[in-house]
Amino acid sequence: MQILSKNDDILDSLILDLFKNQTKRNESIYAFEWQSSCYLFNPHLDFKRDEFQEWPIPIIPNGDYYIFTNQNSNWGWLGHPWKGEIVVYGDSFIENIKENKRVFEDIGFHKDFKLFKTVNRFIPVSLQIKG
Repeated sequence: MQILSKNDDILDSLILDLFKNQTKRNESIYAFEWQSSCYLFNPHLDFKRDEFQEWPIPIIPNGDYYIFTNQNSNWGWLGHPWKGEIVVYGDSFIENIKENKRVFEDIGFHKDFKLFKTVNRFIPVSLQIKG
């Protein structure tokens, strides 16, 4: 099932901007797919996309678990395919998402998703995808 398809470009751009806000210009992050590929990329630089200009590992899960995290795992974005959720962690990353909550709502995330500051950086926060 394709989720948020009409807003894919907006979501990709928003997430890329969030990743840039979380990283230094020379810093790379990991992208993991549950049982397949993974890669390291710098969100500040152009990176390889497929023939449809999509990320090799998509932001929204489409059957597999997807994880984007910095090299220290201080923050991250985890796609949960069968729950239709995105789980994020890391105080600064959660704050960046809070600042863009309206955009997330406009492109198809539930308006009642809750974000909060965590004491433990590994307490996840869920963003529910409409679907």
